[in-house]
Amino acid sequence: MQLITLLFAFFVSFCVFAQESPAELLVPVDDQDLTVVRYPAEGTHLVIWPMPGMGEPTRMLETAEKLSGMGVEVWLVDLAESLFLIKGPQTMRAMDGKYVSALIEAAHAKTGKTITVIGRGYAAIPALRGIQHWQQTRQNSGVTASYLSGAILFSPELYATVPALGLEPVYEPIVDATNAPIILYQAEKGGNRWQLDKLLSRLEKGGATVYVQVMPGVTGLFYDDDEAPATLDTLKKVPARIVRSLDLLEKMPTPEQALPLVEQTATPASGLDLEL
Repeated sequence: MQLITLLFAFFVSFCVFAQESPAELLVPVDDQDLTVVRYPAEGTHLVIWPMPGMGEPTRMLETAEKLSGMGVEVWLVDLAESLFLIKGPQTMRAMDGKYVSALIEAAHAKTGKTITVIGRGYAAIPALRGIQHWQQTRQNSGVTASYLSGAILFSPELYATVPALGLEPVYEPIVDATNAPIILYQAEKGGNRWQLDKLLSRLEKGGATVYVQVMPGVTGLFYDDDEAPATLDTLKKVPARIVRSLDLLEKMPTPEQALPLVEQTATPASGLDLEL
């Protein structure tokens, strides 16, 4: 019995230490190369995670490594850096969906895995645009595909502009053009918490199935400055929650029929001075 216990402990230890190290991967899109940091894994799930490009990515990198150890492959990509663009909300708002769409296609072609897109903050905008672009491309080509399961969003910032106090938010058109299943984790103390009901109403109006979980006591889950005990505790649980979310999303793949994306003719003026 003791020998069996020792062998089992050795097997578990070997599985943990046999985890492959992350490596860079270049994915061509048009005349650009996107640099992806790939965390390999042996499981059937792969997540594409566009980075907002603001703040230190320490917690995202740690989460990606833990997911890899739990059998979920992760492709982290800093779109702004790959495209030599200024990092910030305006770049995420202007980002074309073709880049995330191409990553979805490349990831499945390379691995054959079920693909899910993760977006947090302003990176949720190119994440959802990428899904809609992928749907449109599949639709135009007449090729059916069911390997895209949907999106996981962390406190998404989907505003066209930051609303002034007391005014209704103006959302990016992609909100109304999203019908993919979504699991949304919202920081309770995040600035966009009180607009959550309005966002859910808009997403569900387009046909998106949205599951929501509010993270109590959390202000910025992936921001190093938020060291509240509730945040650190939630951060430890996030990899396991993502794994459960992937299993749930896999049961309801993204619709093949894309909703039309109506581009804005003009961007409303922001209620806040973002240069301050």
